[in-house]
Amino acid sequence: HFISMAHFRSHWKKYLLGSVVVGLLGRWIAKKNRDNNIVREYCIEAKKFGDETVEMITRPKKVFVFLNPEANNKEARKQFRKYSAPLLHLSGMDIIIIESNYEGQIQTLLGYIESSTDALVVAGGGGTIMEVVNGLIRRKEKENIDIPIGIVPVGKENRFFTNYIDNESTCQVRKVCEATMNIIKGKTIPVDVMRLKPEKGKVMYSLSCVEWGAIYSAEKNKNSFRLLGRLRTVCSYINTAVR
Repeated sequence: HFISMAHFRSHWKKYLLGSVVVGLLGRWIAKKNRDNNIVREYCIEAKKFGDETVEMITRPKKVFVFLNPEANNKEARKQFRKYSAPLLHLSGMDIIIIESNYEGQIQTLLGYIESSTDALVVAGGGGTIMEVVNGLIRRKEKENIDIPIGIVPVGKENRFFTNYIDNESTCQVRKVCEATMNIIKGKTIPVDVMRLKPEKGKVMYSLSCVEWGAIYSAEKNKNSFRLLGRLRTVCSYINTAVR
């Protein structure tokens, strides 16, 4: 059947709305297919490591994953489970996932991790990374322990990962999968750690930057202006300055 111009003029709003809905649905389906194809591609690669033949006395690599379920507005857990966890399990490694419930918990738990652990994986934002770094260095000050740290960038900004590891990928799914494969392959790079010793209180360690005072408040609160898009950072700093 053909649509008459008279009918179209009388119901143009419905046709416009329908076109928008169909367009958005098509984009969503295309994105889902793209993401599924990316994960499938990396799953095939990860499975090759799990299929490798090893001697019976060889134990699988033990990896502790510290996941912050609240990171990235609770998107961190979802992204880790969909894009990273399948690769880790297919690789044949012994994966132990620990979800943090409160700030400082990870630092405490790191005091009880076996020194024979092959790797620690951080799935979260900058705060989670700092907890693991501080907990591991404090442990290292007491005993001879050397465990590499892997990062799965499922936080909101992932500044350390972007600055030091990967600043080219624009697809979040591919970025998470590629980071996970780097962990499976055992790729490492050396990074500098800043040691901060205040006049009072504990010594702290940092990797990418140090924020305090008004700058810290502005960065922490800028997500409150997320509806403003790219202007959220500017608005957060202005709001902090005038308060």
